[in-house]
Amino acid sequence: MFKDVYVHLAREGLSYGFSSAFGRLIGVILIPIMTSVFSPTEFGIIDVIVSSVTLIVAVVSLNLESALQRYYFEYEKQEAKNEFFSTIINFTTLLSISTIFIIFSFKEPLAHAIAIQHQYSYMIVVGVIIALIQFILALFLINYRLENSVYKYVISSMSVSCLNGLLLPFFLLALKRGMQGYFDSMLYANIIPLVVVYMFERKMLTLSMNFTLLKRCMRFSLPGLISVLTNNIMLILPRYLILFMSNFNSVGLYAFAIRLNSLLLFVTSTFQMTWTPYALKIMDNDDSRTIYNTIYKHVLFIVIIAAGAIIACFSLLCRYLANSQYYESLPYLKWLLYTTVIGFQQMFFHLPFTIKERTVYLSVGQIVGALVTIVIGVLLVRAIGPVGAPIGLAIGTLCQMEYLYLYSRRIYHIKYSIIRASIAILCLVIFGETSSLFTANYTVIITGLLVFVCIQAMLLLNYTGNMHPNSWKRQ
Repeated sequence: MFKDVYVHLAREGLSYGFSSAFGRLIGVILIPIMTSVFSPTEFGIIDVIVSSVTLIVAVVSLNLESALQRYYFEYEKQEAKNEFFSTIINFTTLLSISTIFIIFSFKEPLAHAIAIQHQYSYMIVVGVIIALIQFILALFLINYRLENSVYKYVISSMSVSCLNGLLLPFFLLALKRGMQGYFDSMLYANIIPLVVVYMFERKMLTLSMNFTLLKRCMRFSLPGLISVLTNNIMLILPRYLILFMSNFNSVGLYAFAIRLNSLLLFVTSTFQMTWTPYALKIMDNDDSRTIYNTIYKHVLFIVIIAAGAIIACFSLLCRYLANSQYYESLPYLKWLLYTTVIGFQQMFFHLPFTIKERTVYLSVGQIVGALVTIVIGVLLVRAIGPVGAPIGLAIGTLCQMEYLYLYSRRIYHIKYSIIRASIAILCLVIFGETSSLFTANYTVIITGLLVFVCIQAMLLLNYTGNMHPNSWKRQ
């Protein structure tokens, strides 16, 4: 049984997952160009603009992509599917146009709000346009994925990455446009594929909107929007904590660590793009939970090994991807890798709530994680400096995952003792590695964090779940 599952996931991963995560790989390849052109300070300014724009677009998106994935398979006729997809696309397009006009009108106050100079306000507007185009294009890619249109998906997805890989060096090295060139290249790399996709799919799209379908989508997506927004806030918060404690130079080092962390995200994103549609497709099968549990265990071991390999090869990566200005990003990288491993597990605990249409609990989990990230992050930044920000993010993500894990036992029961023990060991190792960066004055803090992890490990080791029933199938 599992052999067929792995063959299916491997085949889908090579076509859909890899092409989707290909952009992260291109981003890593482009690191030497960016580090040669931009100082850590400029790198930090770009990162703050991009991350802030991402939060704005998350509000505008209204989490509609989750509704598209959730309800797509419930429509059997192609005409109904086209009407459903057109409604989401048309509504999103109208919201995007309105948002661009609003951001353009208030670009200078926004620049002041995110602590950058007014001369960079133009980049905020361009950044919003880029992010909105990326979201609309992502809706088309999700539709291709759900329709199993392999060639359309791969060509559309990889064209963006390839154009970015070609245009960014041209704008930075040939035209020497600097920071403005970075955003201009991203704009052209995204708008060209979107125009082409619109031209090819114009027969499928209609100009009308079915408000009954839209209302159903909103009823599902809006409770989860809080979760999406809180998650974005959690990811953006460390940048502002670092900026509050230090300067844009430190933010740039953190941004460089995020780029290296893309190597691990390449692995997790490839799997997630492959696994999520498959899990939703088999959710009514009699053995769906058993498959879910087994896949979780096996893939998690691969992710842990990949994280360890990136840490071990950090010096080699820096030698080929950056200059000496960026070598101080190692402490940030360790905690980002740890957060990614926890976030990968969170994806597994996240999906059953979507299947059972209980997205409000995801929002509660995100709020719990955000509150812990804020409190721990602020305390640690004041105590140990900028590196306390990613530590707070890691602990907040861990608490969020624990909440989802504990509550999800009402939805499904799975034995996680062995896997969770391995995560506890990984956590102890990373805490030990990072503690060498601190002075003896902060031994109490490190000891307290270690005790927290040990308590979590013992609680989870004592839990033995019941594997029955094995399906989420509605009774």
